[in-house]
Amino acid sequence: MSANTVWQRLLSFFPEVVKGNSGAAPAVDWTAGSVQSITLNAATVTPTFTAPPGGANLALVVTQDGVGGRAVTWPAAVKWIGGTAPILLSGAAQTTLVYFYFDGTNYWGSLASGASPSSIIPWTAVAAGTALAASLAKPNLAADSSGAQSTITLPTAAAMAASDGFEFTIKATGNMLSPVIVTAGAGSTIELLNAPGTFGASTWLPIQGQGVVFKYDLATTTWKARASTEGSGAVGASAYNPGWYAAGTLFVDPQNTSGAASDAKTGRTAGAPLLTYAEVARRWGSTAPTLSVDTQIKFLSSHTDNSDPVSWSPMMLKGAIPSIIGTIATTAAVFTRSAAKNRAAGANSALAGSFSAGAPAAGVLVHNTTAAKDSRAFLYKTAGGANWTVCQPLVTQTIPQAALPAELDMWATNDTVELLALTAVNLIDFSPLIVDYNGAFDDLGYLQAITVFDPGGLNLSPVYIGTNVYCADVAFQRAIYANSTSASILTAQSWGPPVFANCFFGGGLNWLGVSAAILYGGCWPANGGTALRLVGHAAQPANTDVNLTIDGDFITGGAAFFSNVQIGFLFLDGNLTCTGTVIFDTAAAGGHVVYGTAGKTVSLRTCCRGLMNGTFTAGWTAPTLVTGVTIDGATTANSIAYAGAVGTIHNAITTSVANLDAAAGAAGFGGNAFNLGGSSVSNLVG
Repeated sequence: MSANTVWQRLLSFFPEVVKGNSGAAPAVDWTAGSVQSITLNAATVTPTFTAPPGGANLALVVTQDGVGGRAVTWPAAVKWIGGTAPILLSGAAQTTLVYFYFDGTNYWGSLASGASPSSIIPWTAVAAGTALAASLAKPNLAADSSGAQSTITLPTAAAMAASDGFEFTIKATGNMLSPVIVTAGAGSTIELLNAPGTFGASTWLPIQGQGVVFKYDLATTTWKARASTEGSGAVGASAYNPGWYAAGTLFVDPQNTSGAASDAKTGRTAGAPLLTYAEVARRWGSTAPTLSVDTQIKFLSSHTDNSDPVSWSPMMLKGAIPSIIGTIATTAAVFTRSAAKNRAAGANSALAGSFSAGAPAAGVLVHNTTAAKDSRAFLYKTAGGANWTVCQPLVTQTIPQAALPAELDMWATNDTVELLALTAVNLIDFSPLIVDYNGAFDDLGYLQAITVFDPGGLNLSPVYIGTNVYCADVAFQRAIYANSTSASILTAQSWGPPVFANCFFGGGLNWLGVSAAILYGGCWPANGGTALRLVGHAAQPANTDVNLTIDGDFITGGAAFFSNVQIGFLFLDGNLTCTGTVIFDTAAAGGHVVYGTAGKTVSLRTCCRGLMNGTFTAGWTAPTLVTGVTIDGATTANSIAYAGAVGTIHNAITTSVANLDAAAGAAGFGGNAFNLGGSSVSNLVG
């Protein structure tokens, strides 16, 4: 037996050599014993090893002092099985047992089995703005997400020059109201191993409580990030964050006009807004979150292109209200009125006037700030030079809006006004489901003070507005599409009516079969051949409500088409064709339900049933009856009077086609032709 062999066997049975406190550079002499212990009492402990005379199994007992958190920098001859340095227990007085096999050159090290799995290593709080060091002896770090944004910076590539395989485990704690960001140190990047894509310089921490392991790859100077066993889900994946669901008001600043916008910010205040709506949805984990608090997305600046589309279909519980609101820029001016609104026969005028400042244009919203005149109206079109036709002013609306806003007909010369520049939002869908709907306007979702713009002017992707939406002071430059084909389903679900109060439809409106919908005030200027097509449910019981209501002196600027529509006050600046059930409401004293620009016509086509209590204004082309008007005998109508000498259709108490033919024939009209021709038909009984 060789001397070395004898020495090795004796060494194996030497008692433990207790070194006591380590200091910063303890000497571990393996010739003194194969089992040694040290107590770490310096921030960073760098031991030196004196080798045994030959191959040997060695053990080092490492204990933290009463402070804990001490780090160890191992000698260069130490090689770790698996390539990764061990995670030492870092709590005060905690002990880790480290094994080495010395092969005559290198010390091959590993932890004692079960000594310190990562799941039992305590998490150490790390403050926002911390720059980690490669020698940090607290590899399990917890960053709080309850307050402001927390950013943790990994060591630089230079600091990791001899640390291949070194790793940190970092997790987010708190309620996830703000993001926790981990950034790569200078000269390095971050690659996500179990999530799509490479985030490059930084990445998010995922779901609350889940750890993310960042392991350094010396060859590529890359931190490899992967989800740890502390939680589930991929790094960067959508996450249900309870704090975000209860956030309330969320701020988005696409153009960073605040100078503080970032998708790494809290998004909870105007001083720390997000850059994109996409980040709002990412933190919910869905574009259709279930929310139980009033939730407002406040846009501080406009979208500028077709990026970051806004699609939001929340389910609202407990009477909660969802809303998308713009930020208004104002230009002060003085209004000079050239024409007052007048529904009277022969007047045919909407409100018109000019402004002392700003650059008026169609679709600009005007706010009258004069005392007792707090109201808003869109500019419809120029009435010649600097003179502008103004839509019907409506009292300034609030959220929630308990009822349709009142009309305000008091705008006068020398009124102080503001020209309002609305925030442009790339909205493609807003369809909230109001679960606790009780039939009131204030159960709806709201859009207010935004321009829904049409990127590129192509109008290829119309915006969808759901049934539970109240739109106030919104300029739609993109076409609107609203469609619901089943009245019974809508009734069963108790969904609310969509309301467009004081809206500008620059991109047209195709409104099909929406239950109990309301178009109130505002205008449609018929820009670029856009359409205004309002079609209620075709299959309605006789003489019942017709689902779609147009009122509030709405202005139609082109050839409009109505079917199954109830008309209140309407200003026609274009021809109107009506089919199906069309109800004209009772006119106000001294006024007319339908009035407008001279030379326009109303065509009442087949089966116009229920012409009730309505009058048309004189001074423009009388309505033209096309392809035979059928008067429903069950209608309890008084009369509908036509302008000029055209005549009057009086109350048809009960009738049928045969009786109408007989009555018309008796009056000398010749059966089905039913050409009014300046006379009247009255008191038909069948």
